Amino acid sequence: MKWKLPGERSVFRLPLNFLYYRKWTAPGFEKGLSYINKHPELRNEEALLSRTGGKEVWKIPLPQETGGMTAVYKVCHGKKPWRYWFDLSLPAREFRNYQVLYQLDVPAAKVLAFGERRTLCHLHDSFFITEFLEGTRDGRSFMPGGPFREDRKRREEFWQVNMPILAKLHRNNFFHKAIHPRNVLWRLRPDGAMEVFWVDVARCRVVLRFRMKRAIAFDLYTILGDMQLPAEEGRRMLACYLEQNPDCGFTLDSLCATMRNFHRHYFRRGVNVLDW
Repeated sequence: MKWKLPGERSVFRLPLNFLYYRKWTAPGFEKGLSYINKHPELRNEEALLSRTGGKEVWKIPLPQETGGMTAVYKVCHGKKPWRYWFDLSLPAREFRNYQVLYQLDVPAAKVLAFGERRTLCHLHDSFFITEFLEGTRDGRSFMPGGPFREDRKRREEFWQVNMPILAKLHRNNFFHKAIHPRNVLWRLRPDGAMEVFWVDVARCRVVLRFRMKRAIAFDLYTILGDMQLPAEEGRRMLACYLEQNPDCGFTLDSLCATMRNFHRHYFRRGVNVLDW
């Protein structure tokens, strides 16, 4: 399947026939998918990476004859399946969103397969498989209590790399809606520079342009709320974003003011991360 979504252009128009694509496997991964399906014992507690709500994620190494790679296998159980009677399952949404990331040259994990099991419109469960990225950590490393929290240089490099990416998505009317540090993997290149990979993008969506200011405030508040940066660093992070998206309708002061009001309306519980 080829997607034609040129970068730096609105990605609002997605092919309507995507609603009927319910299964996909990357060329050359057919044997790997068959191996995973034939060996359910691989999805054990030792291989479990996370379990949240109706979602489980495993790390599964594949033998050489089936590709010789390590896969990340995510299963979403049919929680409240009526929500998906006439809509995409979460893996199908995530597959669509990864295609948008690829077309916008956003570094992301390689998708290997997705599929779902339905009876007519009733969704029972669905799965999503990506390639495991060796040597990576997620952005929780820079959150309070993380192993790299006090490494200010690396912490700043993390948001300096990610703010231009987020700005590019917003310029294309793409609302992330879950830009938590845990959904960004990072590692160091041989030259010491940081490279990042975006994962877990099922909640991303395209929104109309007149709704983008609220989407911008939501995404920036989300990542600031998790990272809890000092006031000076937080303002520099927002300034870095605005440099990459100067036509978003915000100045630094108006963005901070909007996010303070945003907290009062949408995040009444917890500490306001913009108390500075």
